[in-house]
Amino acid sequence: MDSAKIIGPTQWVNSGDVVSQMTAAVGPNKLYTVVVYNTGASDVYVQVFDAAAPPNDGTWLTIGAPVALFRCGADAQGALDMGTGGRGMQKGTVVMISTTLGAPATPGLTKGGTVLIDVGFRKLTSAGEL
Repeated sequence: MDSAKIIGPTQWVNSGDVVSQMTAAVGPNKLYTVVVYNTGASDVYVQVFDAAAPPNDGTWLTIGAPVALFRCGADAQGALDMGTGGRGMQKGTVVMISTTLGAPATPGLTKGGTVLIDVGFRKLTSAGEL
């Protein structure tokens, strides 16, 4: 089947445990959806970056601003849907969680936090497919 005709995610990745960040894909991909399950008592902000790896605290500008940002309430599920065409990600897909809006450099949760992450994407062979 011609890959240009594929619509929607062909791969799903799950954090497997509660986390504060996750690299879902490295290299060119089409991002379709991000789903988070927040089991904590506080709201969190989910930030999605076009990057191959999460930045160190205090250096988030080195990977650019988030391509998407949404809030997930306490003890709730939140989702981001990029539609049937997806969103082209050149470097990769990194999801980070923060308890404060505007502070992506310092995720509010530590590893072993309160958020499970699922990401649906399609891996591409080159950035030319974006």
